[in-house]
Amino acid sequence: MTDDKKLMVTRSMQPWGSDALLDALARRWQRLVPGGEELSFEQALAAAQATLMWGANPFGGQIRAWVDAKGKFVIVPGYTLIVAWANGKSPFVKRMTKITSTGRGVPKKAIAYECSLLRVDVMPVFNGLTAGGMTSEAAWEICATVAIGMVRPEELFDEQGTPIENDLRNWTPDDTAQKRALMKAIRLAYGSPTIAEINAMSWTTTDGTATDEHDWQEAWQSYPDPDGHDEDRAQVASLSARTRQSLDQMKDMTPEDLAAHLAQSNLVLHPDDPNL
Repeated sequence: MTDDKKLMVTRSMQPWGSDALLDALARRWQRLVPGGEELSFEQALAAAQATLMWGANPFGGQIRAWVDAKGKFVIVPGYTLIVAWANGKSPFVKRMTKITSTGRGVPKKAIAYECSLLRVDVMPVFNGLTAGGMTSEAAWEICATVAIGMVRPEELFDEQGTPIENDLRNWTPDDTAQKRALMKAIRLAYGSPTIAEINAMSWTTTDGTATDEHDWQEAWQSYPDPDGHDEDRAQVASLSARTRQSLDQMKDMTPEDLAAHLAQSNLVLHPDDPNL
C-alpha cells in the first residue's frame, strides 16, 4: 500500500522483467484486468512488477490493484487465491455474524462482520474438549480464530453523503465486509502464502490445467466484459492450454505415433462412427 504521489517503480530489475515486458504487461493490465482502466500508467507498472515478482495471474483475478477510498494505491493477492490456498492447507468452517452495535473499533454507519474460523485440522482438539464435557460453544471460542472486517463510512458515502458505487466485482458492501473479515481470519489462522505458492496456484485452473498468459489473453478476447464471466474465462483458458499442450506433444511424434494418436482422438470424439 502506498501513496500515489510517492509511487515508485523499480525498472529492469531481474527477475522482475525488462522495461519492455513491464510496459507491455502494464498496458494489458489497463486493458484487460477489471478496474485496470482506472489506474494510471505508473500504477499499472507497479501492478505489473508485482505480478512478475509473485508470478501471479492478474487475468484470473489472482492479484488485485486499485486505489481505495482514501486515495491509497493497494496491491494484494486476490480473494479467490487466498481462500483456495487456505483450503489447500486445511479446509475450514466459519461463522459470519453481522455487528450491529458500535464498539470493538467499529465506527457509526460502518458495515461490519465478525468471522469466526475453525480449521479442520484443529477439530481433534475441539472434539477432545467437548468429549471432556465442555460445551460446543465454549470449545469453539477456544479453538476458532476471530477477525472483524468492515466497510467504513467514507467508503460508502462521499462528502455530500451520496452513496459511492465503485466496487468492480459487483460485491455489495455486506459482501465486501464479509470477505474482508474472512481474509483477516485466514491471515491470522494460516499466515500468508509464499511467492512460490502464489506462483504455483495462480496459473492452474480448477480442473488442474496449467495455463499461461497467452491462454488468458484468448479467454479475455472471448469474454471481454470485466463484470462476471470468471468461470467462462477459466474454461476458455483451460481449453486453450490443453490444445496448445496437445499440439506441442504432436510435434515430437513420429508419423506412425501421430497417426495412432489422431485415430484414438477421433475414436474418443466419435465413439459411434462405424468407419473408425
